Amino acid sequence: MQGQLEGDTKEERVRNWYTHFSNLLGKPPVAEEDNVVINKVFDELGIDDGPFTLEEFYKAKKTISEGKACGEDRITPEVIK
Repeated sequence: MQGQLEGDTKEERVRNWYTHFSNLLGKPPVAEEDNVVINKVFDELGIDDGPFTLEEFYKAKKTISEGKACGEDRITPEVIK
């Protein structure tokens, strides 16, 4: 099957998927030169990267225009709203 991770069982494929994305996303960024650790910028910029608030949800919901084409996820704005 095209695009399927290698593994004989479902559990092995899930483990391979987890390992793959952990390697991509689960480690803090490190510069190759002199092993300089890159600091997070979220704290310095005041960007909240936690769960969204109810206020943020309502604000985002108001910006959804009905009658428009669906996005890449193929979900129409009416369904999201």
